[in-house]
Amino acid sequence: AEVVFTELLDCSVGHSGIVHRELFNQMVRCYALADDVDRATMAIEEMQRRGIRRNFVTYAPLYRLLRQKEDVEGMIKLQAFVRKAEGGAVIKFIYVDMPRMMHPAWVAIRFNW
Repeated sequence: AEVVFTELLDCSVGHSGIVHRELFNQMVRCYALADDVDRATMAIEEMQRRGIRRNFVTYAPLYRLLRQKEDVEGMIKLQAFVRKAEGGAVIKFIYVDMPRMMHPAWVAIRFNW
């Protein structure tokens, strides 16, 4: 998966910011499925270094993994990491928490339209 990720990252040209974000989101998901939180956070840090905007999809696999494992200490560390990566609690709330909370409402609206 990492080889394919690297190749796709190098050859994507159109809408590169969106494509790169989605590629990184998939790698974070792969690392979370492999139970490798450290590599997932390294991928998120690489997104930050490259100036790629993170969203709630970026962090969802890690939250899901830690919730399934019932790892309270890991969840606290992840919360601190997300606040640091996103530039504080307010920015994190606007770009990560609000979209995550609004997602079920948008799905309900879309299916009942």
